[in-house]
Amino acid sequence: MWHGILLAGLLLFSQGSKVQSASDLDSAAAALMARGQFAEAEAKFRKALETNPLDADALNNLGVILRRKGQPGEAIEFLRRAANERPNDPRIRSNLALALQEAGRLHEAIVELRQATTIASKDANIHRNLGILLLRAGENSQAEKELRKSLEIDPTSAGTHQELGRMFAVERRTAEAEKQYVAALKLAQTGSLHYELGELYRNNSLFDKAIPEFEAAVRLEPNNPSYYKILGSTLLQEGNLSGAETNLRQAIRLDPKSGKACRDLGAVLQRKGKLEEALIEFRRATELLPEDNQSRFMLARVLQRLGSRTRRQRKFDWRKN
Repeated sequence: MWHGILLAGLLLFSQGSKVQSASDLDSAAAALMARGQFAEAEAKFRKALETNPLDADALNNLGVILRRKGQPGEAIEFLRRAANERPNDPRIRSNLALALQEAGRLHEAIVELRQATTIASKDANIHRNLGILLLRAGENSQAEKELRKSLEIDPTSAGTHQELGRMFAVERRTAEAEKQYVAALKLAQTGSLHYELGELYRNNSLFDKAIPEFEAAVRLEPNNPSYYKILGSTLLQEGNLSGAETNLRQAIRLDPKSGKACRDLGAVLQRKGKLEEALIEFRRATELLPEDNQSRFMLARVLQRLGSRTRRQRKFDWRKN
């Protein structure tokens, strides 16, 4: 959702020195990070800290690397040391907040980002990130304040509009959510934006408006099974069985373990009178969604219909003979 900021090392190089200084090692490590060579960069930063244990750049960047490796607990140790050395650097506090959040220490992360906003009150990204964390903590009114502040500073952020849209959608503030999604789409065309706006419409039974949004999501991200699945399900609700079947089959091709897509495809086939094919899909759905009562009910209903049809056929054959 948001990423730690990689601080550049000091761009100082010694000439002819046999022993590299901490700043030289920082510069070399930063160059390695820029090329994506994180293991080599980590070794350089650790070497820099052996030379100067108070090197804030090395402490910060080593923390970023450790977080990228999925070691937020260890990253926190180095980032706290960096923050102690450079307490008024908002970028270090932002990186520390990210590591704390990934370690499940949400409220501590919020404290760090609040501190960062007092240091860099005009940084739109920090306000946005604080808003996101406040949303996760359930502090929606404060989250809205931070997200709106972020937009005041940078009104061209599609991501911030999207975060506000998500919050308003959850709060059932439909008109406000729609406004934010539309504003975001004017700035960036992404599958997720069209998908979320489509969901907003679908949840309010505005299927005629939802379908074009899901179609746009599919065009932008043609390998995302979730988009085909929700488009197919919405077309099913609208009675467009042909379109629903096409999209649900594509969802299953991309994600064979999508139980909901199997269930909805079964519903399409059942309505088309293809009971044997529907039976296959409902059985797959019950295997993939063992706790889903709807799948089991639909499977039982098709079995009942097939049984009745078999009995009628046998009765017809008996009379014919």
